[in-house]
Amino acid sequence: MTRHNPFPTSALGSYAAVSGLLSPACHALWEPAVSLSARDLALIAALALGPPLSTWAR
Repeated sequence: MTRHNPFPTSALGSYAAVSGLLSPACHALWEPAVSLSARDLALIAALALGPPLSTWAR
């Protein structure tokens, strides 16, 4: 296994922080807005709750 040169943790954390701050700004500026219906929100909730509930039921 090849060892790589040490990489500063602060550089990785800075990259994560900058990308985390830029992504919502880019999303707001360049992606088209959508309006979700109540049915869409219910389907999203079902997708979010499906895996935990199916795992819990076993």
